[in-house]
Amino acid sequence: MADLTARALRALGVDFGVTHTEVKLTAEGPRIIEVNGRLGGLVNEISRRAAGVDLIRLAGLRATGKDDWAEPEPMDRVHFQYWGAGPVERCQLTAVRGGREARAVPGITAYRPIVRPGQWLFDGGMTCQLDMVCGEAADHGEMFAVLDEALGRIGYDFRFEDGRTVRLAPPRPWSTAGGTVSQQV
Repeated sequence: MADLTARALRALGVDFGVTHTEVKLTAEGPRIIEVNGRLGGLVNEISRRAAGVDLIRLAGLRATGKDDWAEPEPMDRVHFQYWGAGPVERCQLTAVRGGREARAVPGITAYRPIVRPGQWLFDGGMTCQLDMVCGEAADHGEMFAVLDEALGRIGYDFRFEDGRTVRLAPPRPWSTAGGTVSQQV
């Protein structure tokens, strides 16, 4: 996919700068669905934390004719962001539990709520991100263990338009602990 993205950028004449490229995996192979001259959501957070590179600063300098490129710091750990997705059905977030407890898990560097209790969620799925858990680990196995521990402490309560109230845990498809446990509250 990196080659496909590089070819798309070359075709557009992009030789340096910040871009956001989305690739859709299809039965016929990967297909470019978007190329934009912008930085994707919170990519700079992980770039700064993992490699010590501030992409927004570099793009600003480049836009003003300055070239202040610094090589990224070597990465000897796995740095990650986990986005909690909301229900796909229109609902209201009524409570979030466990953010502070998730932040206390060794390896978690930040917990950021994106949606606040009282807000209505309209589109669900990845267009409705509830929160973000950031962290680092020695390897991918440890990353999943850290996420299991942190996500096991987080829970969301929702009220749907039909009056149902539901309590959900963040999904953990990699885990035997599961996630996305639903119960009436």
